[in-house]
Amino acid sequence: MKRISYQNYLAIISTLSQIRPRSLAYSLAAYLTCHFSPREVEMELVTQRLSQCAPGIEEGVPETWAQSYRRNVGVVTLNTYLFRKMTPTWIGRHINVNGDKYLRSALAAGQSVLVLSAHQHHLVFLAATLGLLGLKTNTILMDPSLTVPNELVKYMERMIEDSEQHFNGGHYILVDYQNRFVRRIYRALEEGEVVLSANDFPNDLAPKRRISLPFLNQTVSIPYGSIKIAVEQGALITSAFMRWHGKDRFSVEFSPIEAGSVEEVCAVYTDRLQQTVMRDPGGWEGWKWPALFDTETESI
Repeated sequence: MKRISYQNYLAIISTLSQIRPRSLAYSLAAYLTCHFSPREVEMELVTQRLSQCAPGIEEGVPETWAQSYRRNVGVVTLNTYLFRKMTPTWIGRHINVNGDKYLRSALAAGQSVLVLSAHQHHLVFLAATLGLLGLKTNTILMDPSLTVPNELVKYMERMIEDSEQHFNGGHYILVDYQNRFVRRIYRALEEGEVVLSANDFPNDLAPKRRISLPFLNQTVSIPYGSIKIAVEQGALITSAFMRWHGKDRFSVEFSPIEAGSVEEVCAVYTDRLQQTVMRDPGGWEGWKWPALFDTETESI
């Protein structure tokens, strides 16, 4: 594996975004990222985590999953250059969507929606997909100024701007350490809109309001703040995980969580995340977090 600078890597991926057919562009982005990547530094921990959890995953081996992880990195990077070109025709043509009827029914009845996802590589693409479905979408995202290195600031700014144009008047809700973002979550749900939340942040990024649950023969700690707000607001809560199937094909399924309490919602969400990761280990970006697993449980 040859590591190259982000500047050179992004220039290559940007060039690929001009290639037609798109299936070829995606395949090339995935292939090249397996050979030239500025993110290879994280792969030692990713491979270690994959091996650690391998006994809980029935099919495949860590080496294959690690390659899938690299390929997904290439595809998600390519998508950041395609957001500005996406239209609703991507639904069906490139993105297979199931279960959006539940969201539409809830919104038509004046009910808000909390979509619980995770850090699949394609989380931002899921946000754009909700917008392409015609839904006013608000996406909770860690403030890039707190986590993104200087060399990627412009890249992130463009990704946010280009994807947010699909939100139908919704916006990113940027998470800070002063909890100023919480009011915006309340407001969006009070106004009957869609909020997308990835609830698999590790302790070091979101240390408060967490609960620990079984996950791949380990224990994972997840934040429940957005879930508690949604339960209080009587919102429809659904899980959704974006998956890449090769070339230019993606899928997402919205599955309502029929649970009453915050604890029950957290348990169902974590179980569905586990099933998703078991089906597609390389599609989950959470492996790169040093503080992924946790052993302390907090009462809600």
